[in-house]
Amino acid sequence: MIPMIYLSVLKSEEDKVKFEEIYNEYRQALFLSAYSILHDPEDAEDVVEDTFLTVADNFTEISKKAVRK
Repeated sequence: MIPMIYLSVLKSEEDKVKFEEIYNEYRQALFLSAYSILHDPEDAEDVVEDTFLTVADNFTEISKKAVRK
């Protein structure tokens, strides 16, 4: 389940749905990558949380760049 803190930052329902898809797809891989570097599950989880909060805070801008071709 996605933490509500991320969804509270997003403005539109469409952004919330897109963000949730990204979160569900990449959360585990990001955690494993962070854990392989940090060797501490709590620190790795902090990295995941910080990363997704940054993505949520900048989601509108990130979405615009992702659509460009």
